[in-house]
Amino acid sequence: MEEKKFSSAPVIFAVIVFAIGLGLGYYLWGIQRQKPTDYKEMLSKTIDYIATIEHKNQTLLKTIDSLENEVDVLKKESKGVPGELESRLKDLKSRVDSLNKENQQLKQKLTKYENMLKQRREKEPSTVQGSPGTSANTTGE
Repeated sequence: MEEKKFSSAPVIFAVIVFAIGLGLGYYLWGIQRQKPTDYKEMLSKTIDYIATIEHKNQTLLKTIDSLENEVDVLKKESKGVPGELESRLKDLKSRVDSLNKENQQLKQKLTKYENMLKQRREKEPSTVQGSPGTSANTTGE
């Protein structure tokens, strides 16, 4: 009959893993256990931590409330802006139209005065030479 040889490698491996786990467990939790736990100190630290969290929470809530109020105000202002912009746009368009009309009137007056000036120059006698507004050409051109 065949006898199976028993290998000790898995047992040694299991013992090594157990020893490493035991060592790490003691290192992580056993070192802190050397002193007795002071529950009053731990409780006072916890109370202080909770108080600071509550204080920060209150300040954040106040900040959120103020920001929400600002958002509401801005939303209300933005609703009125398009109407206001349209009225401003209409006012500006009317000003541009009135300025264009005034420009046309001024151009008409300018052409009228230029025509009057030309007629006056044509009617003036050619004996006055060198006077302002007349040419000093004596050749007859």
